[in-house]
Amino acid sequence: MPEYKDDVQYQSSRHILAQKHKLDPWLKTTDSMQAARCILVLCNRLTTMIKKQMEKQLSAFAEEGGFTETLTAERLKQRTADSLSEDAPQCPVCGKPMLKKMAKKGLNSGKPFWSCSDYPNCTGTRKFEN
Repeated sequence: MPEYKDDVQYQSSRHILAQKHKLDPWLKTTDSMQAARCILVLCNRLTTMIKKQMEKQLSAFAEEGGFTETLTAERLKQRTADSLSEDAPQCPVCGKPMLKKMAKKGLNSGKPFWSCSDYPNCTGTRKFEN
C-alpha cells in the first residue's frame, strides 16, 4: 500500500470524508430544516478553510514572491554566472569583478562593454577590448 504522509491533497480528502461521516446522521435525516442547517455549517467551514488557505498563500507570496519573480531571479542569476568570466577585469571604482554586457542604446548600441557586477550600487564601466 502506498505511503501518503506528505500528500496534502490525500490527507485533506481523508479529513473531509471523516468529517462527512460524522455529519451523516444530520445530512441523511428526513428533517429538511436539520439537513439545511448542517449544510450551512459545512459551507461555513469551507469558507473558513478557503480564507485560511488564501491568507497562507498571500503570506508566502509576500515572503517569497510569485512564480514570475522566481523565474526572473533564476534567469538573472544564470545570466550573471554566464557573464562572469575568469578574464573579467576588476571594476575601476569599487574593485569587484565586472560583467560583459551589450549596450542597448546610444552611440555604442549593440557593442559589448564591461559593467560592474555591483550595479546599481556601483556604476563603474570599462571599454570592452578583444
